[in-house]
Amino acid sequence: MLNFNSIQKMKPDYINKHKAEKLRTRAGNLMQSSSSDTIKRFIAVLGLDWSPCKEVIYNTGLTQGTISRAAAHLLRDNLIVKKVKQEGRCKNTYYKLAAN
Repeated sequence: MLNFNSIQKMKPDYINKHKAEKLRTRAGNLMQSSSSDTIKRFIAVLGLDWSPCKEVIYNTGLTQGTISRAAAHLLRDNLIVKKVKQEGRCKNTYYKLAAN
């Protein structure tokens, strides 16, 4: 038989109200968290010139989904800048550090 405390531990953090204020929100939706290691690897590759997403994937070894999730957090904090270019049929995403 399950213990009530073990059920509470299995619930995601956003269900617990006291932790709900700590999570980042974007347009009313909860954002998934990114580990600090992922964000460090992502920022280490970027410079002050535009880096295409394919180059970031190659240099960090991260997947495109992981990079876009980390980029969402950094864009929210205004630490990086993103632009999307239409090149033929493809849309390519470019990132660079924000020059503050």
